[in-house]
Amino acid sequence: MTPTEVMTIGLRRAGLTISATQFADNARDYMNIQMAEIGASTEWQWSETEGTLTAVNGTKTYSLDSDVYAPISFRNTTDNYPMVVKTTTWLDTADADQSDTGPPTIIVPIGINATTGYWEVIMHPTPTGAATIPYRYNKILPLFTSNGASSTIADSADLDVYMPVIIQHALIYGVSQMYHAEKGDYEGEDRERRNKDTSINASLAVEGRAFANQRVRFGRPDDTLGRFEFYNPPVLS
Repeated sequence: MTPTEVMTIGLRRAGLTISATQFADNARDYMNIQMAEIGASTEWQWSETEGTLTAVNGTKTYSLDSDVYAPISFRNTTDNYPMVVKTTTWLDTADADQSDTGPPTIIVPIGINATTGYWEVIMHPTPTGAATIPYRYNKILPLFTSNGASSTIADSADLDVYMPVIIQHALIYGVSQMYHAEKGDYEGEDRERRNKDTSINASLAVEGRAFANQRVRFGRPDDTLGRFEFYNPPVLS
């Protein structure tokens, strides 16, 4: 299926036609909104890909690829070991002045770069030599545009290379949902939202079975308490 086909069906479900340029442009905007929401609903296995960092002597801070939505894991293939992801709180406690040096064994995410908008991480200890650090992550899908300029997804592109068919169906319902809402048809909006949710839930069910993925993600370090603790009242003697 192509974006044009998604928009055509979505508009038809809303009683509209893609032959009107304004309707098509709005539908494309709606696809971008819906795709961002669907992409954020879970760490989809179909959106996983891999990038590579190259550790440089004396450099501790590195930017990840521009399309990183959520980093998953890191490994040092030069020295052949997985890297542990820790928090900035751990780093402040373990090495407050960040003076430790050596082969990096730990990755510390430090948020989004204010200039580039890319994820940044610190390698700890600060590398003393070159090392190759591949990492896995969930990617941000390119925006939909009419012509596919600047590495975006063109109206004529094959969506099968970007996402499963069932997610394409969710986009159809999402486009129709937003058009119903725009026109004040909230009953129609609710119907299409439920159709979209059905498609997303079906895809989530497949995600739950595929490769027995246990959803191991950044999470908290194993030596850190969780958000909640049970209260044990004192025993009165």
